[in-house]
Amino acid sequence: MQAEPSKLTIQADTREEVIAFLGAVIHQMPEAQNVEYLSRCIIVQSESSWRYFASTQESLILIPAFEQPKFLPTEHHILIPIGREISRAKDGLVLSRSNKTDFRQALVDMGLSEERAYNLSKNSKRNLNVLRRLIAVAPEIHTPDWAKPENGRSLIAVLLAGAWDDTKEGDREAIAQLARKPYEEVVADISRWVNSSDPPVRRVGSVWQLISCEDSWHLLSRFIVRDDLEAFKNVTLSVLGTFDPRYELPLDQRYAASIYGKDLPNSGFLRKGLAETLAILATRGLPSETQDIKPAQERVSGIIYQLLNSNVDWHIWASLAYILPTLAEAAPEAFLEAVDDGLAGDNPTLVQIFLQEEDFGGSPHTGLLWALEVLVWEAQYLSQVTLILGKLSRLDPGGKILNRPFRSLCEIFLCWNPQTPANLAQTLASY
Repeated sequence: MQAEPSKLTIQADTREEVIAFLGAVIHQMPEAQNVEYLSRCIIVQSESSWRYFASTQESLILIPAFEQPKFLPTEHHILIPIGREISRAKDGLVLSRSNKTDFRQALVDMGLSEERAYNLSKNSKRNLNVLRRLIAVAPEIHTPDWAKPENGRSLIAVLLAGAWDDTKEGDREAIAQLARKPYEEVVADISRWVNSSDPPVRRVGSVWQLISCEDSWHLLSRFIVRDDLEAFKNVTLSVLGTFDPRYELPLDQRYAASIYGKDLPNSGFLRKGLAETLAILATRGLPSETQDIKPAQERVSGIIYQLLNSNVDWHIWASLAYILPTLAEAAPEAFLEAVDDGLAGDNPTLVQIFLQEEDFGGSPHTGLLWALEVLVWEAQYLSQVTLILGKLSRLDPGGKILNRPFRSLCEIFLCWNPQTPANLAQTLASY
């Protein structure tokens, strides 16, 4: 802007982000320059207005907010903002996303709490369009094209899956089952949005994933129908209910499970995505437009209890170890009931997961402990979790891993740093 009149192209996720970037740059200038440059900036909305301002004698900073202008005057500074729908800008600047620390700090500097800033950074994936919707007073004003009625239904399978790996045949079959149409058609439907401004999905290598589960659920859940929920239930029980074949190997060979061909048919991305959808469905529920006879929480609880039918086999608990905290958060009562079932009898099923400690890895019992530790942040579950951890402490065969049930109990009730919001009366009642 201080040099001779010229053209500069800047690319970001959307044109609006480029214009906001220019405003931020000018805002940081000394006051005299700030006023001067802002007075010269004109955002032009149409070709006719562009011709008018291009013909003026005064030196301006022109910013076209429409498709590529037919001509570029040489007497003015021209800033051309482009979004991701255009291939990488030639001889221009590309705005990269802020790193997590800077993004969160910027939100804190705006007056948000550390917790709120962390959650917004996580849920928006540092995408400014998503952030704008998450903090908007009236987010419906900013509804993107992909969330409009004519397009929303085509993204429901993606919404329910969360993420998947295109190279995994099991993932492809699961997505096709969720969409109830061939996988190739699903990919064709979502590919049109990947390189658009404000896309709902992105592809990194072979992995497809929602940019923001929170944002997408808010915008797309109204298009869910009962058949989608039935398909989701069937896929979730099939994918998450599959035993991890690595547990068929001796303990000293499990670290090399892939070499022995003992891999799950589905990716960790899909398994985690389905678990997170259960949690979102339980906490956010379904909009009134979805004509489902079952409340969302009841539906989720039923799926999770059926999944954790612990008296059948310990393998399911071991296979789900790393997503047990998410499942517990989605349906605490169903989860705790399943744990109680797994601790019943003379030979409790759940004891077996404490015997799977590997020389070169972890142990699946840590996932169970983390899940129980998550639940004590709800004071109403403190007594039940305390009893369960007490049983596990008595049954624990011990091992090299420091994460043990008794240690979890100690940390929960640590006087100077308790890991529960329960008050003194609730804490005493749990003993």
